[in-house]
Amino acid sequence: MFGSQSRVVHDKVWEDDEARIRHHYVVVASSLAEFARLACEDRLPIDYYEAKERK
Repeated sequence: MFGSQSRVVHDKVWEDDEARIRHHYVVVASSLAEFARLACEDRLPIDYYEAKERK
């Protein structure tokens, strides 16, 4: 998604040279502005696993 902000689970990608990145990320904000707003409100997921849990 163009302009979206996401979290990637790097440990899965590092283990598999042929891993498709799309299978290992989750969008946390649809734009940089939303990402900043969530960060200011302290509602931004800290990592991939927390972001995945919220979706």
